[in-house]
Amino acid sequence: MAGVDDLYLLAVRCYECHSVSNEEVVAAGHVAGTSDFELTTWFSGEVRHNFAPYTMDVEDDEINMLASNVWLAKQEGRDPAARKRLMYVVGQLADLVVNLRNRGAATGEGTFATSAASRSVAAHVRLKQIAEHSKIAELLEATAAVESVRNLLFLPPQESQEPLFVEAAEGIAQAARDFMAKYDGAPLKVIEPLLPRERKGQPFQP
Repeated sequence: MAGVDDLYLLAVRCYECHSVSNEEVVAAGHVAGTSDFELTTWFSGEVRHNFAPYTMDVEDDEINMLASNVWLAKQEGRDPAARKRLMYVVGQLADLVVNLRNRGAATGEGTFATSAASRSVAAHVRLKQIAEHSKIAELLEATAAVESVRNLLFLPPQESQEPLFVEAAEGIAQAARDFMAKYDGAPLKVIEPLLPRERKGQPFQP
């Protein structure tokens, strides 16, 4: 997980667990997900998935907070700060894809639908900030896809809504893949002020 090159695939897997995708499970009493989950905040904290030191410098911990040494070791000159910027953007895209699908699959009002709608709105706000700062076409396309269903998010779920949410999610997923094919984190330096500075818990040190 720590060394994977396809950050979008990694992010989707993370959000599929932290946003429960089974309405019956949630209706039976399971939490709908981790409401405060955000990929970079958690990945740099207690679930870093990266325990081996990258260098022997005193800044080991800060370097490893930004990017996995497994990923860094694959190619000389990789930039940990750029990796973190990329992870933040891809995290918002994955959050939207997973939770728009969840909202589309909802069959009735309740925690499952409301949680998916709330997470979608929060991720959309963050992605719009990123898109406005970066002016990257794929990110602007992804934000526009959300607009097509935004007014439906908190309405009572209906079967006729699901195709609209699926279409929006698929549009964002395609934009995410196109984005990943064209960009690394270097052109995203402009979004540095938007990155979360906190980390979730303290990293485990074996």
